[in-house]
Amino acid sequence: MIRAVDGQGIDIAPSSGLHAICPGCHTEVLAKCGEINVWHWAHTARADCDTWSEPESEWHRWRKDQFLPECREVVIGNHRADIRTDRSIVIELQHSPISPAEIHEREEFYGRMIWIVDTVPF
Repeated sequence: MIRAVDGQGIDIAPSSGLHAICPGCHTEVLAKCGEINVWHWAHTARADCDTWSEPESEWHRWRKDQFLPECREVVIGNHRADIRTDRSIVIELQHSPISPAEIHEREEFYGRMIWIVDTVPF
């Protein structure tokens, strides 16, 4: 998760030793700032609050970074859309395999959406 907020609801970037709040479930998240993985936020008390969340590849992060921060990881209900445009179109970036049932579930949930899929084998 790349988005977290401080006590006033302002987005903050992960930095070693910082704690913040998940904009989805409003519980504490901890900055993970190692040398191997991309810096990110992780829930401290339990697994990620979004059941559709999965580890993000460099491919995924790079594409998400092409959009304004306020368009990335937008909380909609109990999920975080990768991107939501100013016209409320959700863009989901998919690098790993996903079942047809989960594709259908996400499309039903988000409504107006498109997929960008990495078809290069990993």
